[in-house]
Amino acid sequence: MVKLCLASVSGDMSKFGISSTNKIIPIDWKDRHRIVKFLDAQNKREIAHMVCSDFGSSVVQNRSKKFWKLFHELKDSGVFSCKWDARTVWSMEYYYEDELQNYEPWEVA
Repeated sequence: MVKLCLASVSGDMSKFGISSTNKIIPIDWKDRHRIVKFLDAQNKREIAHMVCSDFGSSVVQNRSKKFWKLFHELKDSGVFSCKWDARTVWSMEYYYEDELQNYEPWEVA
């Protein structure tokens, strides 16, 4: 079976944030579809913030609501552990040490 993980790219839980290492979260196979939906919502929210001049626009508001709903679902199920995980940009990666070289230094949550 393929092993997947979330790797922090930037933000609070990355080596560029409040930590000196990138956070790696192993993904339970049963959660993969929910995590894909979350990553999609994360990207759409970021894009809306970049291209919409009005942060109060319905596009930004709707994308933010969807992001927060999915984040809280993953936090409640134990995938995420704290509010700082929401302020982190995540990438889905293969969970093999040689695949995580770009994220060094890293630690498994």
